[in-house]
Amino acid sequence: MRVLYRPITFRKGDLYLIEDYEGTDKYAGIMKDSPVNVALGAVVFFYRLGSKLSRYTMNSLLEEDQKKGNTALKEALEESGVGINQYMDLLEGMSTSLSQSPRFHYTPA
Repeated sequence: MRVLYRPITFRKGDLYLIEDYEGTDKYAGIMKDSPVNVALGAVVFFYRLGSKLSRYTMNSLLEEDQKKGNTALKEALEESGVGINQYMDLLEGMSTSLSQSPRFHYTPA
C-alpha cells in the first residue's frame, strides 16, 4: 500500500509528482489504518489489468501469426495454454466476489 499511495509533492495543472518511495517505515502507522476496501480495490485493479494485458498480448500474437500465414505459433500456444481459459474464468469469478463487499453493520452503506 505504501508503494501505491504516496503524497503528492508538486502539482501543475493535470501533472504532478509524488514523493519518492523510501521504504515502509515512514508511513507504516497510517497504512495500518487504511480501509481494507482500498487494498482489495488495488488487488482487483491489478488482477483486471493483468487479465486484459494477457488477452491483448495473446490476440496480438495470433493476429501477427495469421498475417504471416504461420500456424506453428497457434499450435504452440494451444499446447502450452491448455486450461488457461478455465483458469481465467475462475480468477474472474473470484475477482467479482472480491469486488462486491458484503454489508456489515460496522461498514458504511
